[in-house]
Amino acid sequence: MKVVFTYKPGDSVWLMHKNKAVCGTVTSTWFGRFISCVDYETISENESYYVSIEGKRADSFERKKLFTSKEELLKSL
Repeated sequence: MKVVFTYKPGDSVWLMHKNKAVCGTVTSTWFGRFISCVDYETISENESYYVSIEGKRADSFERKKLFTSKEELLKSL
């Protein structure tokens, strides 16, 4: 299985952090696939991006919370 990430380390992304629109840099990516422990059939996938803001690691974010431009971020609010 090959996973293609939307962003790669070094890419700039816009996101909401501490109630502010900020530009950060993707530092690493993570992907996980899980089988439900409830029904043992449902498969969930999780794609996360670790982002640094002003040189400090902020947190990991889901793909749906990251945007390529400030305009896209503001439209989503």
